[in-house]
Amino acid sequence: MRHLLCQENQAAIAPIADYLRHTLKAFIRHIEESSAGTPLGRIPKPRIDPESVDLADVILVQLGDVIYQIERYASGSFRVLNTVTQEYAEEAKPILRRVNEEKTLGINIFRAGGTKNTRTLGREVMRALQTQRKHVQPNEVG
Repeated sequence: MRHLLCQENQAAIAPIADYLRHTLKAFIRHIEESSAGTPLGRIPKPRIDPESVDLADVILVQLGDVIYQIERYASGSFRVLNTVTQEYAEEAKPILRRVNEEKTLGINIFRAGGTKNTRTLGREVMRALQTQRKHVQPNEVG
């Protein structure tokens, strides 16, 4: 689309109607500024919910084409946000296990008597992502 606008600006093609030109520009900005731009390589800044004053730590991790925001709260609980759909996962633990496996963090998910709970697994996953530098750095733009 930018190529089309550049050609029109350089008089290489017939003029584009004002309404269509403005629509194209608005659509380009929408793609660049929304989560629709994420699969194209734009990495969002961590989303901080103004109502979540007890948010203690946030880290971004990419699995396939999706970037997840792992959030740790002061209470010790964890939530995982899909930055493409802008929806929270119903349960954080399955995604934390998937991060451990796909990023080969080497965290043992078992403990005496069963598997680690979400709080313990979440802390260990966040720590491993940071120390092994397997997390995503948010863009400083926008």
